[in-house]
Amino acid sequence: MLFPRGTVPVAPDASLIRRTTSSDRRLSTRRPAGLTIIEIVVACTLLSAALVSIGILQTQVTRAQKSLNQRAQMRLAILNARELIGSWPPSQISAERIQALPIEPLDFEWPVALRWDVRVQSAPQPWSGHAIFLDLIWEDAGQTQSAGGLNFWVYIPPERAGDRDRLSGTREDQQP
Repeated sequence: MLFPRGTVPVAPDASLIRRTTSSDRRLSTRRPAGLTIIEIVVACTLLSAALVSIGILQTQVTRAQKSLNQRAQMRLAILNARELIGSWPPSQISAERIQALPIEPLDFEWPVALRWDVRVQSAPQPWSGHAIFLDLIWEDAGQTQSAGGLNFWVYIPPERAGDRDRLSGTREDQQP
């Protein structure tokens, strides 16, 4: 507060000064600085609930990631088996021979036994070949689980006339 020049400030009248009592302090709407114990307990409860939720989410994400990795490894094993089967002569392809294939070592520990699910069907003419379904399956909690499977064809080339004649010992131009 600024006073004009040449004036002297005067002390206020004592009757205008109001003294505060302890009852006035209780009625005041102004809160003291700091936290109450209830606020701290509520904050800790909310924080612990959030941390538990994050932990549950992390566990589920880890489990899903492990499952995806395992299925990817099984798909690679199926593709490797398909390449091996494709190198066999078509006459030697059978479901029994494929089921006897060893499952290649995978990069993870699997608690249950994996086995091949194989279906081999001969296709009629004009598409000469074998239709093959190949999959890895296992039992988990009483349910059959699958890696997804793979369908593919193995082509059986038709016999050429010259090869057939050479094998039988006859020729078309020879007269008996």
